[in-house]
Amino acid sequence: MESKTNNESIPKVLHYCWFGKTTMPEWRQKNLDNWRNFLPEFKIVRWDESNFPIHLYPYAEQAYSKGLYAFVSDAAWLHAIYHYGGIYLDTNNEILKPHPFDDLLSLGCFASFEAPTQITIQTVGAIEKHPFISLLLDFYKFINLRSVYRYTANVRFISKLVRLFYKQKLDEKKLVLPDGAVILPRELLTPKIITEESRIFHHFGGTWR
Repeated sequence: MESKTNNESIPKVLHYCWFGKTTMPEWRQKNLDNWRNFLPEFKIVRWDESNFPIHLYPYAEQAYSKGLYAFVSDAAWLHAIYHYGGIYLDTNNEILKPHPFDDLLSLGCFASFEAPTQITIQTVGAIEKHPFISLLLDFYKFINLRSVYRYTANVRFISKLVRLFYKQKLDEKKLVLPDGAVILPRELLTPKIITEESRIFHHFGGTWR
């Protein structure tokens, strides 16, 4: 796989979000145990009300006031990755094999397709202050939560930004953006059906609504 233009690697840190001050369901907790089992060398950081500066993001504040915690997480994980680097994992994600990120840490930034024309952010990695993450985070800094967003998955926002900002066609094939970010085929990190190539499986459930 192509590496970025300098020798900096994505740090071995896993970020996840849990807002709402409720107890995490057992099945999600088992996913975290799964991460620890497969990635014992990674530090795992939880982002919640105690450490996310929500006041910096009106969109997140508005979502929190309405109990839309998945929407708060959209801004929180971008904040985490931009300022500290590492890999964000959705708590729906199950790791399927040891060392799934070893050959991705040198890329500088990676995401994945989840459909032919849609980029997902269920598993995203980047070095600190990568321009691709900066672009996505800026979007959340300057928008307000509109009612229509409650029924729009964030993959639509992100995919549209990539098409408009980078002038790129999205067709599910591996894509290297001008700033070095690599968008991987879905088989690796967001497979529809698990294959020998699959490293992560996302248990879809529409829980972002």
